[in-house]
Amino acid sequence: MHLYTKVLGVLLAASIGLTAALAGALPASAQTYNGGPGVANVSLANGNVVIIRGDSGAQVPATINAPLVSGDYIATGSGSNAEVQFDGTSMLRLANNTQVRFINLSPNSREVQLAAGTVDLAELQGAGGSAQLDTPALSVRPNQTGDYRVSVLGNGETLVTVRSGSATVSSTNGSQTLTPDSTLVANRNSVSLQNAVGFDSFD
Repeated sequence: MHLYTKVLGVLLAASIGLTAALAGALPASAQTYNGGPGVANVSLANGNVVIIRGDSGAQVPATINAPLVSGDYIATGSGSNAEVQFDGTSMLRLANNTQVRFINLSPNSREVQLAAGTVDLAELQGAGGSAQLDTPALSVRPNQTGDYRVSVLGNGETLVTVRSGSATVSSTNGSQTLTPDSTLVANRNSVSLQNAVGFDSFD
C-alpha cells in the first residue's frame, strides 16, 4: 500500500498541470462509451479531474462517459469532484483532492483502492459482498444496499462511515460489521469507533 500511495502521488502531481490541449486525447469511441462488463465510465467531472491509464501511463483529462478499465487511476484536484458509474445500480463519487485506482472491475469481484481523499460508494440494489474498497489501513465490503463514505486523511488514518446499510470492515486487527450512527477510525496499529462524521457539502 505504501508503494501504491507514493506512485499515485507522483502521478497526480504530474497530472494536475495538464492543459486543455489534452482534451481530445481520448478517441471519440472511448469518450462516448456507456460502460459494460469489466468497464466503468465517468458520469461527472467538475474541475481538474485526471485519468491515468494503467497500461500506458498516459494522462488525459476525464470527460463524461470516458471508460475506465482495471488498472486505471482517477484523481481530482483542489475544488474538483467526479463520479464513476460501475453499472446501473452502483456508483463511486470522489471529493476534491482524491486519488483512486481501479484494481478489478468485474461485476462479481469489483475492487477499488483509495490512496487519499474521500469517496462515497452507493449500492442501490444490494451488494452481496462483491464490492471491495481498500485503503492503506483496511478493506471495506458493503453487505447490502446502502451508502458508504470512506476517507484517507493526510496522517494516514482511514475513516469509514455507513450512512445506510451495513459493511464488513477488515484490518490487521480483525473484522467487524459497521452500521449507521458511528464512524470507524483506523490506522496501521489500532481501530476505534467515534460519533458518525457529520453531513457536509460532499454528502
